[in-house]
Amino acid sequence: MFGRGRSKKERAAARFAEESDRAGPSWQDQLDVAREVVASSCPGELELFDWVAAEFRNDPGRVLGGKRLRAPIGAGVDLSLLTPYVLSAVTFLFAAVTARVVDRGADAAIDKIGRAARDKLAILLRRRTDRPGGDDVAVAETNAGAHGDRIASARFTPAEEDELRKALVAHILVSSLTEDETRQLAEVMIDWLRRRGETDPEA
Repeated sequence: MFGRGRSKKERAAARFAEESDRAGPSWQDQLDVAREVVASSCPGELELFDWVAAEFRNDPGRVLGGKRLRAPIGAGVDLSLLTPYVLSAVTFLFAAVTARVVDRGADAAIDKIGRAARDKLAILLRRRTDRPGGDDVAVAETNAGAHGDRIASARFTPAEEDELRKALVAHILVSSLTEDETRQLAEVMIDWLRRRGETDPEA
């Protein structure tokens, strides 16, 4: 998974991650969501989550661009991990609902997400980050969309899931993952969002 060098697209993905970290919601908010996704999809990586997240924040280009991570002393594991790409995908989803887009490629991918899907995404992410000291996202009140409309449910329709899937694939494809791996990760993210909407009592 970390076998190739960085391409022009991979460097663009790294710049997006770096700028989104500075301009978007707090890093802790993004970490909380990414940790939930990793816990549900690849729990074996949780032991190294904090370390990988620190590596990602310090140099996302190196982590996403194909260079192999140096394992912590005593880890003794293969570091072909999903976690860095989950972090990149989560950063992208937060950017989609905060309207703080700093990379043209990311902007084009976000444009694939319609208004209704973006509003529902904002609700789900807000419920994860709506706490004292946390940065708010695009909605002002429970079940209110970014445009002030009331939303009956934060559950995505099949068409809205497809919009999110296409946007995630367009974003993740600039990393060092193969097309098949990219589509698998997009499904991981869609599955987490789907379960989040189904299990949230207010969704």
